[in-house]
Amino acid sequence: MHLAVTSMSMHFITDRANKLWNGWYVARRLHVTIERSGGDDLAIGTAPTMSFQEWLGVVATALQTRVRAWPNNATFRRVALVPGGGGTTTYLAQAVAAGCDTFVTGEGSLFTELFAQEVGLSLVYASHLATEFPAICDFAQAVAYALHISYVAIPEAPWITGGGKAPLEFESSVRAI
Repeated sequence: MHLAVTSMSMHFITDRANKLWNGWYVARRLHVTIERSGGDDLAIGTAPTMSFQEWLGVVATALQTRVRAWPNNATFRRVALVPGGGGTTTYLAQAVAAGCDTFVTGEGSLFTELFAQEVGLSLVYASHLATEFPAICDFAQAVAYALHISYVAIPEAPWITGGGKAPLEFESSVRAI
């Protein structure tokens, strides 16, 4: 018997867990010490002592994904984290109110990018899959171990979750003025 896991199969469980939830796993992988977290998916923590640029390398390596970042703040130390699609301006406003200089999520929108720039919050996108699948896999592995069955992780194609290139991409040769 096998326990097969996709990112959506246990998504709700790991989003709402009181302990060992998605944000906790991501924070642990990024060496962020969580100061505050809760059922609202938002975690606030302290980043390791290094430059923002160096830390982006840690993020890309730890989550095994391409990272996109907007360095909108000269300071880097206090991080807000929302795994998955946490790029709402409500979350960003909460991060600013909590004194954060950096916001990490899987994905956002144009409004996320504009709002972060307006309020001076550095923004990091690390893909929906990369910010949620590790917690799901760890949870499934623990369940499989407890039930004495094997475990298989089945990740989605990276282009589905923002972590890679789409099957077809086109770039215009005309440049905006």
